[in-house]
Amino acid sequence: MKFTVTPTNKSLNWMVDLHPIIAAKEAPPAWWKTVKRDSHMESLAAVGNIKTCPAIRDIINYGYIMPSWSWIELTRTEEDITWAIGQGPQPALEGHSQGQIEGSPITPIKGGGVFKLTSPWHFKTEPGWAVIFNDPFWHYEDRPIKFLPGLVRTDAYGQVNFPFEINKPMEVGDVMQITEGTPLIHISVVPIDDTFELDVSRATDESEIIYNEEASKLIATSRMYYDKAVKKHDNDRSTG
Repeated sequence: MKFTVTPTNKSLNWMVDLHPIIAAKEAPPAWWKTVKRDSHMESLAAVGNIKTCPAIRDIINYGYIMPSWSWIELTRTEEDITWAIGQGPQPALEGHSQGQIEGSPITPIKGGGVFKLTSPWHFKTEPGWAVIFNDPFWHYEDRPIKFLPGLVRTDAYGQVNFPFEINKPMEVGDVMQITEGTPLIHISVVPIDDTFELDVSRATDESEIIYNEEASKLIATSRMYYDKAVKKHDNDRSTG
């Protein structure tokens, strides 16, 4: 299975060497690398810290990270918010008008509407696969903007731009800057499959036993039990 990402034109090929999209596990957040695994007692049970949570570890390591290919600067003026960018496709920033986002939970910029970052990348997946583009929440080290999530059928269409909100109030004269190399988008490749049948069913004696066993083992051993369960499941699939 191949996920292909290429610059939108040859003049942007320098990004492949300087700021390529990379596997998320190769670009963990800075805080994740410094936090140590730890546990402490709560209500007579050992409780791990954020570093021992398998769900957070797995989402940090899953998928791909698209870093900023340039510095980006936003400046609040009397009338509006202006922008500047060092390098990349032009125009680097466009926008959606207030009318286009009316009635949605999107926070508009001063003057209405929302900014949209022009992507220098083209995305291509194999048939039946799509891409989810998310704001990189766990990389959120006081970033001034938040990208809006979306899913694109990249098996059919690969030109994608990225609208974003401004996270912080800006007074006249304020300047916000995103440095070159900052993680911008967390990318997940997912199957487009409408053959799943949702089964919401009542609990049974058997399902209660399974749940209680999993819960007690997870509390006792935290990540170790989870990792062993996942490894066993994957081995059973490969040998079955």
